Order: sequence, then structure tokens, then C-alpha cells
Amino acid sequence: TRGIVARWAWERLVRAGDRGDQAAADVLWEGWLGDPDEERWDVLARWRGPVALADAAFEAAVDPGRDGGAREAIGVFCAGRGLVPDGAVARALFFVMTGQAAQHRAADPDGSLLASAYRGADEATRAALRGALAGAGDLDLVRVVAGEPHGRAARMSRDEIGYLAGPLAGR
Repeated sequence: TRGIVARWAWERLVRAGDRGDQAAADVLWEGWLGDPDEERWDVLARWRGPVALADAAFEAAVDPGRDGGAREAIGVFCAGRGLVPDGAVARALFFVMTGQAAQHRAADPDGSLLASAYRGADEATRAALRGALAGAGDLDLVRVVAGEPHGRAARMSRDEIGYLAGPLAGR
């Protein structure tokens, strides 16, 4: 709630952060990750700097341990502020992991950037990415998961093979 006590606690937290209280910044950051909003973002940007904060948000948005809904909320917030990762491969990964399929299609129409991100990711990120791709529907799953190098298909994990076999059998 935004009652008097809540407002007092908020102002105290903001003042504590101004004095360099890392614990206050961490509490505020965790709250923002759970429910991204402008007010906390503005305070965090003042404490941590806008570039460092945006980088942390991008990292959180592609964190495979984070719930897909939370990743999507972070992506919606960042997109609303015009914030996207600098690199093309990181941007493709960000768009897909945050449920922004239209932006991904515009930035990576053939899926090659996402395929590159997939090949460079750890297994947990690959699994989360496969889950996000399943919801996107119209991406070239074979190209993304199997990748360009012809020898890659022979090294696919059991999960990757199963992930590709179902949609292909359905088609």
C-alpha cells in the first residue's frame, strides 16, 4: 500500500541508498525484479548509474533461473523505455527470452543471430530458450537449435532432439 507508513519507509530507503547503503540498493533491486516500475528504476539509476542498471536488467531478463513471466515483465519495461542490449546476438536473445517475438523477427528475420546465441549459451540457458521458442511458434526451430554447422546435429542433446522431433512430426 501507499499509506503514510509505507511512504515513510520508502523515503527512508531512498535516503539510505543515497548514503551508499548496498543493502538498501539490493532490497530495492529485488523488489524491482519482482515488479518493474518507474519509481524504483529512477532511484536505482541514480544509485547505480543508468548504464550499469540497464546491463543488470538485460542480464536478469535472460537469466534461465528466472520465471518466464518475470523475464517478460522486465522485457516490457525495458522496451517501454527504449532499452535493448547493444550487441545484435544479445539483442536477439533478449527479445526471445522476454517474449518480444515481433521485435525479434524484425531484428533477426532468418534466426541466425539467435542460433549464434543458442550455440554460445550454457545448457540452462538453452533449455530456457527452447521453452521461450516454443511459445513464439513461427521461428525456424531447426536452424536455431541445430545451427548452421552441419556437424552440430550429431552433437545435439537428447532434450534438443526431443524438442525438434515433436514440432517436426506435427508438421
